[in-house]
Amino acid sequence: MSAFPAAHHTRIETWRQDEARQQNLDGQLSNARLAVALAGVVVAWLVFSRQALPFGAFLVPVLAFIALAVKHEQVARARDRAQRAIRFHEAALRRATGDWSGQGNPGERFRDAAHPYAEDLDLFGRGSLFELIARTRTAEGEQTLANWLRGAASIDDVRARQAAVAELAPRVEWRERYALAGDDITSGVESRGIAAWATQPAVNFFPGARLVLFLYTLLEVAALVAWLFGWLPVHYFLLLAGGALALSGVLQASVQRIAAGLHQSARDLKLFGELAATVESESFTAPLLVESRHRLAGAARASRSLERLVELLDSSRNQFFGVAALLLLWAPQVSLALENWRQKHAPDAESWIAALGRLEALLSLAAFAFEHPAAISPTLLPAGKSFTGTGIAHPLLPATQAVANDASLSESAPILIVSGSNMSGKSTLLRAIGLNTVLAWSGAPVCCASLAVSPLQVAASLRIVDSLGEGRSRFYAEILRLRQILTLSTTEPVLFLLDEVLSGTNSHDRRTGAEAIIRQLLSHGALGLVTTHDLALTAMDLPGARNVHFADDYVHGELSFDYRMKPGPVQRSNAIPLMRSIGLDV
Repeated sequence: MSAFPAAHHTRIETWRQDEARQQNLDGQLSNARLAVALAGVVVAWLVFSRQALPFGAFLVPVLAFIALAVKHEQVARARDRAQRAIRFHEAALRRATGDWSGQGNPGERFRDAAHPYAEDLDLFGRGSLFELIARTRTAEGEQTLANWLRGAASIDDVRARQAAVAELAPRVEWRERYALAGDDITSGVESRGIAAWATQPAVNFFPGARLVLFLYTLLEVAALVAWLFGWLPVHYFLLLAGGALALSGVLQASVQRIAAGLHQSARDLKLFGELAATVESESFTAPLLVESRHRLAGAARASRSLERLVELLDSSRNQFFGVAALLLLWAPQVSLALENWRQKHAPDAESWIAALGRLEALLSLAAFAFEHPAAISPTLLPAGKSFTGTGIAHPLLPATQAVANDASLSESAPILIVSGSNMSGKSTLLRAIGLNTVLAWSGAPVCCASLAVSPLQVAASLRIVDSLGEGRSRFYAEILRLRQILTLSTTEPVLFLLDEVLSGTNSHDRRTGAEAIIRQLLSHGALGLVTTHDLALTAMDLPGARNVHFADDYVHGELSFDYRMKPGPVQRSNAIPLMRSIGLDV
């Protein structure tokens, strides 16, 4: 058994034992609380009805019940944590077997039909690469991971990410602690809201406002105490209370300006603090991780402080405390403390958020690496135009189902023309090559036996659909995408992936148009693959072009495929046998 499933199975067994202990304690505490409650009834009867016991005796079962309730809550939290941990590790095992689609974060908000490959390669959405990889807890983490998948990084950045991923991948227990921080494993923090609030322009109060408000509140309390003890008449306190109301009205605008934009709940702030504390508690050696930890120094303590201030500000809206808060100038004083927090920590807030987001993206890639033990770190070529891979498998397919193929593209052999029958694996090959290139330049391992790839901008035309709303046919949408790919190829090295190119037109126009477009791409130095059913395209006279194909067998009315790429153009089609196999009289 490899380290991947063994580690998760071990952790599941450990947490199940803990869950069983907590369940047992839960039952014991429930029984104890019931016994104490019954004892409390008996004691209350003896105290109040029979007067056989002193009043203080009634406090014993009350305090015991409170202590048991507190302990019961702790046990319930521990049990819930164990259950969440079990789900965390079970999800990792499901990803290994392919049973993960629809159960993770699909990243729907990042979908973009105009992106040169996101929709075509299933980057986002149900069953997407993002859903398979993402282990983020914050919105910034989601955004960072999405950005890494949507655009290639520099070779230095990718190598730094690779080193960080290699260090994080085997740290299963620490990645578990990070995933379980806070109260809810699925909760997310819109942490950019905190950063936006922290960097707003300063709100100015009158000079010495903090001291004045503090002394005024002390004076009010002293007047109240003096009245209660009969040392001063009540009108002194009433006069000061009226002044407090007037002062609150004067400062209301400033208080509202400070509160505006601070929409984060104390729960989200608490989670952010716990995530930062989890990072601060760990030591790293990879430079990118060391830098992230350094940038997060003090974030946990500062976020806990902000969380407490937000709770104090919210308490001024409590219906029972509201009047007292108004008289005590509670909201202005807490707002001044919030403003002081903002002035002190605003320069660091953006850095904290970015560091945590980057760390979460690295954690996601590390989990992907650990859960794909056969995946390897690609060789990144600093220059030139080249893609050479062996054992290239589709990352979204389980290792037991994915059929691997070899492919190579270079400046001297820049294009593969892939022909073959329906469902034989042509599109899967294009997606496998595209996704592994995306993974390579994001810093993740790749699902290949080996891969050496130069900096290439992936551009694909695999999933083109018409648009009634925009009045576009499928063919028109496809030629718009082809224009986008051509434009990209004039400014950067492109790896183009064209599936059934120009299939929406007649054979003559398809041959003429496809050859012209591909010639332009090759003249710009692009590399790529083109799939087709039209055997006329396999005869295109293109410089450095090679024909390969996928085939099928039709035996006893059944189609079978081996999904292996073979040299040369395909020699037959399965369309008619396929129609006959479902009962069409062809």
